[in-house]
Amino acid sequence: MSVDKIKAKILSDAQAEVQKIEAEIAQKVKKIQAEQGESVAAINKEAEEEGRWRAKDRLKKDLASAELELRKDLLEQKQKLIQKVFDKTLKHLARLKGEQYEKLIADLLLKTVEVGDEQVIFFSGDDQKLRDEFLEEVNSRLVKEGKKGALRLIREDRDMLGGFVLRRGKREVNCSIKALISTVREDLEPVVAKILFS
Repeated sequence: MSVDKIKAKILSDAQAEVQKIEAEIAQKVKKIQAEQGESVAAINKEAEEEGRWRAKDRLKKDLASAELELRKDLLEQKQKLIQKVFDKTLKHLARLKGEQYEKLIADLLLKTVEVGDEQVIFFSGDDQKLRDEFLEEVNSRLVKEGKKGALRLIREDRDMLGGFVLRRGKREVNCSIKALISTVREDLEPVVAKILFS
């Protein structure tokens, strides 16, 4: 699965969540409006006793405070929703199997490998999602690109949800699914937010 497809999946997940957040926001707005209705009645009574100018001042402060609280709550809800979209995408990519998963891993390997003799470390159990010939096929493609076709599979226990770590000497490149999502997140977060909250 290419980065473009990952981006498309993230955007698709974001659009699916739009209606849910809109309903939550509408409910919170109604609640604040109802509370403000009660506050307005109390302030009007106070205005009769203390003068209209004090009531208006108090009303402005209460409304500003309520608006600030609403904005704060909306921002928190938006951040949670954006996080949920990226979490769902991570889980979706981690569950990929077969041809889709092999294509994603092969594309990542071909883009990341510099020399072609690196060690490939999969997370525990992930190498079982790949065919036995998978690494041989990637090595053949590397040779066609003018690189060494000598990638080696190393079994280590790594805490990853998919993807791999590429090691050459002491240098490691984290190509886990989580790292991939983190790489595109900064670029995609404004787009996801625009889709969700436009």
